[in-house]
Amino acid sequence: MKEFLKNQQTVRIQWMNRLHQKVSKHLIFLDKKIILLTLALIVFGLIHIFSASMYVASANATNPITVVIKQTLSIMIGIILGMGIFIIPTKYFKNFRVLLAANIGVFLILLFTLIKGTISGGAKSWIYLMGFSFQPSELFKLLSIVSMSWAIGRVYREIILSKESFKKNKIIWILGSVMLLNLILIGLQPDFGMLLIIMASCALLWCVHILSKKVNMVIYFLVILGLSLVHMIASQVAPALIASKSHILERIGIFVNPFIDKSNVGYQLINGYVAFSRGGWTGVGMGNGLMKQGRLPEIQNDFIIANIAEENGFIVVFILFILYWTLFYIIFKRAAGSRDDFRARVISGMGIILFVQTTVNVAGVMGIIPMTGVTLPLISAGGSSMITTVLCIMIILKFVYEDRLEEFKLKSEKVDYGENQ
Repeated sequence: MKEFLKNQQTVRIQWMNRLHQKVSKHLIFLDKKIILLTLALIVFGLIHIFSASMYVASANATNPITVVIKQTLSIMIGIILGMGIFIIPTKYFKNFRVLLAANIGVFLILLFTLIKGTISGGAKSWIYLMGFSFQPSELFKLLSIVSMSWAIGRVYREIILSKESFKKNKIIWILGSVMLLNLILIGLQPDFGMLLIIMASCALLWCVHILSKKVNMVIYFLVILGLSLVHMIASQVAPALIASKSHILERIGIFVNPFIDKSNVGYQLINGYVAFSRGGWTGVGMGNGLMKQGRLPEIQNDFIIANIAEENGFIVVFILFILYWTLFYIIFKRAAGSRDDFRARVISGMGIILFVQTTVNVAGVMGIIPMTGVTLPLISAGGSSMITTVLCIMIILKFVYEDRLEEFKLKSEKVDYGENQ
């Protein structure tokens, strides 16, 4: 009996050693810089979510870490789903039938949301299931990048072959039509913040991978010029825009001059300014902010950067921006160095999504652009947003992993070939 138990223990040890070797072999190809930066931002976010929500939780006699627990659960769900995506073969990511089926599935979910969904923040974009809220448009945010990455590759191929062939290629138009329908449904909710992020990200991805640098520069100049003209015109008619009672027009008028209606629609943006002003360089101290005491509703969501600025000051906000910019730089660098065009487009596309959403959130809180209600990636509280952001990072890690594994195999083959010679 002792001999049998000893043999069983030996077998278990050998199995564990083999498992450790296999796991270690694959772990070396993961991008540790992206993982560490993501973890740093997540931990930073959890700390400030707790700080931003603790006052309201105490006032309502609820557990002050409830929001943190929900956010942690969302992170775990994102990681589990991401691990599932990690093992899906890449061929399915660039399979037309799979992409079309996924877009049709999202279309049906968005249609159901438009009919039976719940209104929150002025948009009918939420579904509530078993006590949990879910925003289906977040799914399309990621799917649009993968679909656009496939379409760009197909378009580029047809342009090389012949323009006539491109005109006759129906599958691009079929997929594009379903994607357009999804965008229309998101606009009908209406969730213009999400619509802006998806359209801007897809447009940037297209410009980067299809158009020349000169054309891109012209487009960027025209966009800046257009935004400046909108600001100039809006500043002249801001009172009329605010009085229109239209949710979109109100936000345009308020971003131009929130003090026109400082006790109503301009209230949130003005208090955001106050938060930045109170914070100064070093902040008023962690947990000592006033804006979270009911002056900025849902401050742990899209206005969390205001709470960070108030309690920690400009220096910490600047450090946060450095973390973001470092993450974006590494992601775009990995995309530029990718050995596969499709992987390069997906990696850069996911990086663009994160960059655009971060820019839109911060610019909205600072009054540079109209407020959109979108969250700050990896920082703000929000289940659907956090899950899709973690999935976004996992997709990036998957394709970077495949690049490194492929490069390793090629180097090994060269070494073996050299030794055989």
